[in-house]
Amino acid sequence: MLDSFVPTAYRTEFTPWPVSERYATARRAGTPDAQLLPGELTVHRGDGASMSYYLDWPENFGPTDKPIALRPRYKNSYPQDFVLTVQVRDAQLLFSVSSRSFWEQRDGRAVERGLIARGYLPLDAPGTPRRNENRGKENLRQKGDSSPAVSSAPPLLGWDITDIYPARMALIRALCEGLCASLTAQAAVLALGESRVDELGDRLRAVHLNPSERPDEAEAGREVSAGMVRALIIEQDESAGGEAQAYYANVLSPVPNEFGNIVWSTREDAEYFPYRPVRHKPIFHVPCPRERVPFAVQALVRHLPEAPAATGREAPPRSQTLPAPGESPSADPR
Repeated sequence: MLDSFVPTAYRTEFTPWPVSERYATARRAGTPDAQLLPGELTVHRGDGASMSYYLDWPENFGPTDKPIALRPRYKNSYPQDFVLTVQVRDAQLLFSVSSRSFWEQRDGRAVERGLIARGYLPLDAPGTPRRNENRGKENLRQKGDSSPAVSSAPPLLGWDITDIYPARMALIRALCEGLCASLTAQAAVLALGESRVDELGDRLRAVHLNPSERPDEAEAGREVSAGMVRALIIEQDESAGGEAQAYYANVLSPVPNEFGNIVWSTREDAEYFPYRPVRHKPIFHVPCPRERVPFAVQALVRHLPEAPAATGREAPPRSQTLPAPGESPSADPR
């Protein structure tokens, strides 16, 4: 976990995630909201420490879009010092940062309730793709290549609010400039129904899918939203030999407010847990009934790779209800 108490220099790497053909077309056309790419941002500190974040930039955008938060990539790796959000407004990237009060508590100051930093970058500034005379050329990889883009973004052209703590401001600047690197990065493009699996060595990192729209979705009154669905692996169970037996992943869906976790060893035993604001961990909740699993997640399950050390043993049946308050977890529900 990184914190901003250590004055240091930072280096960033932005690794773009695959996007849909629809988003690629909007990006080539110069649509301001489509210039930023979704992906993973890794920040390296001068002493060798590092931390990864992700930006789940939406493929559906409009005038009322909410700011998107930069989130920690792995479980229990929450940023200690501040929350950074990104938004496109009036053809500008707007970065807003609010404090979590760690610095203020340390120094006995009043906790800042407003913004501690705000920066912006016009999307037609020199060096950005919309200003580039060759912006009509393909700036997206068609297959496979997902090499990280080391940040060489144009500097932010304006800060109308800067943090009073220089060390924390240095980390804020690094994160914002790292996100700006996605403006010139290239991303793989997935056709409808196409998926991609990301691995690092022998470890599974993510599964990306551009789901096809099922014809009866709109007729059934269920929300259909174009865009990518992703599983970001945050934890894996391993055998004594070090092989993965099961995966635990965050599910990022194109449907607003549809976020959850998926746990699986094989596609047949995959279980989906919608997000709950209180005690959100699968051990505290029953899985979503299969018939109520969102269509995009159902499609994702069909593309999940099996864990190398999956035993194939059928899991014991589990109750579809949780114990009542005061009831023993082992009590017979009958």
